Amino acid sequence: MDIREEFIAPLLRQLGYGKGTINDVIREKTLKLTNPYYRIGRKKVQVDYIPTIRLKNFWIIEAKPGNINEMSMGDLLQAHLYAIHPEIRARYIVLINGWEIRVYDALTVQSWEDSLLICTPVNAETNFNTLINMIGAKSMLRFARQQILKQIEDSFAVELDEKEVAHFFTQIQQKITSLKQKVHHNAREFEINAWKKEQQEADQHLVQISDNHLLIYMDISSNSQLRTPNEYLRRIIEADESGRTKLVDQLVMRWRGRPHNIFRVHSLYILFELLRQKVKVGTSIYHRGIKESFEELAKKILHIGLQTV
Repeated sequence: MDIREEFIAPLLRQLGYGKGTINDVIREKTLKLTNPYYRIGRKKVQVDYIPTIRLKNFWIIEAKPGNINEMSMGDLLQAHLYAIHPEIRARYIVLINGWEIRVYDALTVQSWEDSLLICTPVNAETNFNTLINMIGAKSMLRFARQQILKQIEDSFAVELDEKEVAHFFTQIQQKITSLKQKVHHNAREFEINAWKKEQQEADQHLVQISDNHLLIYMDISSNSQLRTPNEYLRRIIEADESGRTKLVDQLVMRWRGRPHNIFRVHSLYILFELLRQKVKVGTSIYHRGIKESFEELAKKILHIGLQTV
């Protein structure tokens, strides 16, 4: 637990991963071990950490106790079992015990000495930056592609036919075209999702603020979006009879003052929706009814518009 909280948690933040972000961290994921995959005497195992990049797995962390300075091949074999599981399919394995960080390639590792990187307090001044470049959220994808290039290089190391190089180049060119389309789609989807999240957060904020603050937001000259008047409209519709009258009174009193024109437009929209949805609002000393208030405000806006012209 000490290693998890005092070492791995801040390390993941430093590498750019965080719970609930697009680079989420899956913790203690349980995996079923079924035939014909594994026969190790257990039906289930648990992966300590699965950091993700835009919710896709590339590497896992196997956390080991810090009371022993050195880890062993048995720890690597255990982590390798998790990495190649059909539900994970992670390329890289990271072993951590607080004394050292060891990185392995699950695809090529054959022995304890096959580590891609070992980071310790002794060499951290140089190796920690390398660690960030290898598994950091901002550089992990580039590092993974570099490893793929090494595999391609190895595949041509024993090739005899030069035509195969040209053929492979043609395939790469074709693949690049489709990849550009995919990357463009990903970027567009990311922008849309980020915009939707921003809208949801803005809506949640409006729901939480007071009626008076909502009216203030409606009176900001640059606020032309309808989410603010829509929230005020929702409150009117969902209120009881006296509550509706009070909310409309507050609206009328403010537009009869000296608000920005955008506030009058928002108010006109609210009154129009109340009329369209046939929402009943009782009269008061501030307004004689929704229809009369709508006509009064519409004439005022038209008059202001004509003066501007």
